[in-house]
Amino acid sequence: MAEISPAAASSSPADVPQDIEIPRPAIYAAATRGVDDLALRESEGFAKDSKWALSHASWDWLLRFVLKIALFGFVIALNLWWDVNVRRMLWQSGTVGSRFHLTDPVLIALVTTSMANFVALIAIVARHLFPAK
Repeated sequence: MAEISPAAASSSPADVPQDIEIPRPAIYAAATRGVDDLALRESEGFAKDSKWALSHASWDWLLRFVLKIALFGFVIALNLWWDVNVRRMLWQSGTVGSRFHLTDPVLIALVTTSMANFVALIAIVARHLFPAK
């Protein structure tokens, strides 16, 4: 390997940058907001030391919890509505004077898929919304 002489290793002062400008961090104005709108609002809240910045985590948890329960209630209500309609179809199909009739294989398929959907949908939604830690 060839060694570099000390004269060749030193660089001239023209090669070394004199001043490096490092931009100051700034909070952008509302007109320049884009994709990271939430991040900018949070940084403004922390910069202003507002009360919202301190209570944001508790509100976020409360809203997520309430919305999860509301969604779970909606899924249960939808399943109960479907169950009532399946029972109505079964009752009308079995009534002697009714003009609504389904064959036995169709009734069996309707009841089994309805029961499977009822149990599986509630289990999947409950497991996703309220995971075990």
